[in-house]
Amino acid sequence: MKKNLLILVLLSGIVTSCDLFTTRSPEEPAGTSSGVVSAYDPETLFENMQSALKDGIVENYMACFVDNSYLNMDYVFTPASGTIINYPSLSEWNLEKEESYFKTLISKLKSGTDVSFSYSITQKDYNQTYYEYTISYTISFQSSSITGDYQGTSIFKIYKDSQNKCVIVEWQDIKKDDYDCWSDLKGRVYY
Repeated sequence: MKKNLLILVLLSGIVTSCDLFTTRSPEEPAGTSSGVVSAYDPETLFENMQSALKDGIVENYMACFVDNSYLNMDYVFTPASGTIINYPSLSEWNLEKEESYFKTLISKLKSGTDVSFSYSITQKDYNQTYYEYTISYTISFQSSSITGDYQGTSIFKIYKDSQNKCVIVEWQDIKKDDYDCWSDLKGRVYY
């Protein structure tokens, strides 16, 4: 009897001293808030891309592109005419290169770097399979390792995946006048 009473006293002391049955205050989430919403339309997809560039969040950037788990199509990037001569890495561009480029870009940008990505939708079409959007864009960097403006036009083929989300499947970049374009940026940053 004394043994059982002693065990009961010890167990109750352990339980009350460890606060096993009290709730704790919730912790703040780790990492940066993304501000990305599910892209059920192409306009939201471009807003997410803009946010990913500004915030430097790789996962959010890659969420803009086709994922074979949800849509059985391959991503195709067609660089601007003439850029492949200066940047051979642009040939056979795929999702792995796209992710590597973006990770390297983010690593080169120092904290507090001003990144601006503005665009305007100049044409949009929809056939029964995909959306085709043409945008005119400007990307500007103010950083010690990457500076300058990149301007051009891009044509995107955007499909809906099995989750009903819009994703980029094809991207064709086009130079604008004598400006460097997104293809130049990808070529300079990727290695």
